Amino acid sequence: MKKLLVLLALLPLMSFGQSAYLSQSCITPNTNGFNVGDIITIKFEGIYQSATPNLVQFDYQYNNKLLEKVDHTFTPTGQITGIQTTLNHWDGYKFNPDTRYGIDNLTKQHTWNTGANGSYPSNPDWSVERITIQSTKTLPSSTPWIYVRFRIKDKFPYGYTDYSKVTMLNWAKFQKQSPTTIYDVVAQNQTLALSPVKGGDAGTVFLRLYTPVPNKAYYTYRIEHTGTQQTVAQGYFDSTGTAAVPGLVNDVDYHVYVEVDNNIAWSWLNDVVTVSDAFLNFKQAIGASTTGPEDIANIFSYQIQYLLGEVTNDGVVDFDDSYVMLNHITGTTTSGWFTSSANGGKNVWGRIENYGASTDQYYFGQNQYIRPTDAEKVFDFVHGFQGDVDFSHSYVPTAEGSTNYNSSAMRTIASKAKIAANAETYNLEVSTSLVDGKVVLTTNLTMEQLAGIQFNIQYDQSVLEFDSVKFDTGNQATNFATPRGNTLYIGSLDSTGLTAIKTGTPYKLIFNTKTPITNTAGLIYFKLAEAVKQDGTKVILKIQ
Repeated sequence: MKKLLVLLALLPLMSFGQSAYLSQSCITPNTNGFNVGDIITIKFEGIYQSATPNLVQFDYQYNNKLLEKVDHTFTPTGQITGIQTTLNHWDGYKFNPDTRYGIDNLTKQHTWNTGANGSYPSNPDWSVERITIQSTKTLPSSTPWIYVRFRIKDKFPYGYTDYSKVTMLNWAKFQKQSPTTIYDVVAQNQTLALSPVKGGDAGTVFLRLYTPVPNKAYYTYRIEHTGTQQTVAQGYFDSTGTAAVPGLVNDVDYHVYVEVDNNIAWSWLNDVVTVSDAFLNFKQAIGASTTGPEDIANIFSYQIQYLLGEVTNDGVVDFDDSYVMLNHITGTTTSGWFTSSANGGKNVWGRIENYGASTDQYYFGQNQYIRPTDAEKVFDFVHGFQGDVDFSHSYVPTAEGSTNYNSSAMRTIASKAKIAANAETYNLEVSTSLVDGKVVLTTNLTMEQLAGIQFNIQYDQSVLEFDSVKFDTGNQATNFATPRGNTLYIGSLDSTGLTAIKTGTPYKLIFNTKTPITNTAGLIYFKLAEAVKQDGTKVILKIQ
């Protein structure tokens, strides 16, 4: 089928009349847009004033990848006397117009008039239908001649990006049979577009995760359809924090859950809440219990720190929360509401653009929802942990309104040093020696202004047995030493921050030996060594 031609026996006498219009229009209501799977109705009609055709013939084409024909209905025969109708259908062809004439000049696109022709090369994405209507009476103007119904298909499998051209008028012939008169026909609404069309396969949707934890492969995602509450996708982020998710539907709301996998992250979950977190919580509790300007009373620089620091599930950050954190760093777990190896990750997450900015809609800005569209396929999420007040393993909010201070003066006072991203480092000298058959570990501290220190120390239990620790930290600090399994939880904290840990040799650990040894190499390992300054600055201790 190179050409679809209508070769008619023409009478010797023929005249050309005034213009008429061939119109197509979608008459399905489009109040809120269309959806994939909707059935729409397109009507075709002629519009003219003094023309009097009783024979019309025209071709139109539709994109069979975007539309699936359902059926067609000609105008009821009772409305037009002596009507005869025909519809021919061909799949796999698309009109190639005669470029010597405007494509909206449907009469001159017809081969019988021009001596040339618009042609129909093969194209699998298009189907052509030829409509023929004739009657003994003049066909009515501005009255639908035929209705065609289509089902909207999903564009994604076929590579289309929109529904901007779903049908097109190709050529037309309007004729009065006696005396023979051919009318010039111009297309009205030559092409039809459907917009917006919602739904359909969203293709690949990307989730991107932001967290200071270097290996993002510890984290999982789960996507739930908000209407059905059914899980539609789940998996792991890759090491860079990206997840490519197929199978979602455009213009549908989904709830995204981002969590750490406790089974593979348990080894470092005890390191999330440390002495600096406990100290900041104590400082906040002290400030909240005093009178004075609100900004000065609050040590927290970000709104979400109130959520991260609330580890007793009572709705406020107070001394109870602070002591829960202190008990944790001393090796005792007294609450199930904060992150630890025993509790697992207590996850806090949301969209990066909202996270941390409290609203009535999103609690502490935790917008956990996505809606893929043709224009939006990438969604950025951030993650934090309950208890991680200094953001050592949690994202620091960047959303407007996420900070906890307003005046320019308070922006200066709220030092960035109070978050882990701006931690200082200090080389701590540690020595081990054999003294009277015992192994003695000694720390040599020269750094001043430290309000707290925490060591999680592991040792070879087949060789060593913990004996005791001698503290020389000063009179104000609370010291602790808790052996649990092969780990020693040792440190000190002045929760008020008014005094500093004494320099010199604040800690001397003594171990008994179970078997004779000649050296101490490889027997003791610092799993965690951190401190906090009196102003709240986190300090990473590098063991020398």
